[in-house]
Amino acid sequence: MLQSDDIWYSFHHHSVIKAQSKEELLSNIHAINKEARQALMQVKQLVITMGSAWVYEHLSNHEIVANCHKLPQSQFQKRLLSVAEIVEAFNGIYPKIKKLNPSINILLTVSPVKYLRDGIIENNLSKSTLLLAADAICKTHSLDYFPAFEIVNDELRDYRFYAEDMAHPNETAIQYVWESFVSACVSEESKLLMLQLDEIRKAYHHRPFNEESAQYQKFKKLFLQRTQDLQNKHPYLSLEAEISYFSV
Repeated sequence: MLQSDDIWYSFHHHSVIKAQSKEELLSNIHAINKEARQALMQVKQLVITMGSAWVYEHLSNHEIVANCHKLPQSQFQKRLLSVAEIVEAFNGIYPKIKKLNPSINILLTVSPVKYLRDGIIENNLSKSTLLLAADAICKTHSLDYFPAFEIVNDELRDYRFYAEDMAHPNETAIQYVWESFVSACVSEESKLLMLQLDEIRKAYHHRPFNEESAQYQKFKKLFLQRTQDLQNKHPYLSLEAEISYFSV
């Protein structure tokens, strides 16, 4: 933890996680951890995306930090993790996840986003390290791997599929990867649910010229019934806003 301008932060959390005191920060982190724990206990599928093998170590204790919080770079050492370190780190958390949720399915993937600030060579070294680590982890624990990195770099492999920063895939590439993911990893039942949710979402955001017309009121009544039926069938969905809108 660190204190800056009378605000407390955590080296392991985003800068939005802050507090006026160390005790309050610890309380907030505990609440976040509890929420994450409960989520892990309930989900069926966990997707872990590895982005970069470059890390920053705080020089005072050689602790790897998740956020430097804009402290001087002189306080940190940047280095590339080894394949063995990444595998060891995953092996440390894997049994804990499975203990919380023995039936959970874990899917590994490597992000196609380029870390160009590290340098082109350094980015390629990082991605290569992650790919080797992901392969070792999947073989050790019999996990599935989704080739998001390979799809963008081998199937698309053209800078017209990247945004203006030449680092992030553009909307065309994102849609292509998403469709590949749905085709390979989503069940037919879930695909149907996705279509139903998409129809409800479009109906929710649709605003006619005359919202008081009998035709639109009939439209809302129809989607109210559809939304309520879907909510009853799948209680884990959060459709309260849609139901409230269609009810008016």
